[in-house]
Amino acid sequence: MKVLLVAPGTEAADANRVAQLAWALSVLGHSATGLYTARRDPAAVIEEALVGEVNLVVVLEGADLPPATQRALARAGVPVAHWPSDGEAEDVVERARDLIARIDAGAVGASVAGKPEDYYEHVHGTLLSLIPAGVRRVLDVGCAAGRLGAALKARGSTEVIGIEVVPEVAERARARLDQVFVGDAEKLDLPFPAGYFDCIVYGDVLEHLRDPWEVLKRHLRYLSADGSVVASIPNVNHFSVVAALLGGAWPYQPAGILDRTHLRFFTLSEIVSMFESAGLMIVQLAANTTPDLTSLVERFCEALAPLGMVSPTYATEAIVVQYVFRAIRKPA
Repeated sequence: MKVLLVAPGTEAADANRVAQLAWALSVLGHSATGLYTARRDPAAVIEEALVGEVNLVVVLEGADLPPATQRALARAGVPVAHWPSDGEAEDVVERARDLIARIDAGAVGASVAGKPEDYYEHVHGTLLSLIPAGVRRVLDVGCAAGRLGAALKARGSTEVIGIEVVPEVAERARARLDQVFVGDAEKLDLPFPAGYFDCIVYGDVLEHLRDPWEVLKRHLRYLSADGSVVASIPNVNHFSVVAALLGGAWPYQPAGILDRTHLRFFTLSEIVSMFESAGLMIVQLAANTTPDLTSLVERFCEALAPLGMVSPTYATEAIVVQYVFRAIRKPA
């Protein structure tokens, strides 16, 4: 089996993780090569997988593949698995053996509540990087299988509480977090005093809620006075969505910006407005982008400029797939 290992950067730690896993796979009779997304556009993974006849793509914790890339791999029948950083180095062969066994059994790519099996096992590297170091108590709304919380606890957080709507996924999270509440975040009443949490996390969650504006306001009571809210939200202003609309389409997908389970859709200005209405202000903003669209978007903006139909910021916003940000309470 040929395996492509996708790592987040080129630092020594990333290179060591790639080398470790590549060695473990070689012990099991498989060949592996590394791709570093800090050095190359993540979309290049498609070419690597298809032209190089790769049989499996393994995304190491901290790396992100754009939704379009994941969909292209799925169409090509190339499974995508996620490799967490937790665990001891000496057990890497056994963990790799288990992964290959799951591939052979068809477990990777299986559906859980309408999502791929590994959808719930991913750690969003950009989201993790915006959670302040030293936070003690964290509420992870939509905690999935608890990988983000496990990374926070490994980093020093003393308590991570999760909320997860899918029962079988919540069971996995219970093995990693201090407590997991199963149910709809819009309906759950949490048994915590005001100001209990230093950080509340919404990783790709708010767009799935009926009334995310109200949820933010209600949960704010649990946030400490100097606490942070860290979230990621897809950008419906991405050029792919606009281009599809111009062609008369709104193509729902299994995942990504037009995930068929999304109930709400946001541009950057609507994200800012929602958080401000809850009494929060965004103080850090990052973005996952598709830079290969830059020249096409610029030509699009130039063509529409005489009609006055394009905002001055559209060329920048149109290549953003997802906004990731940190907010704090607005000053009184």
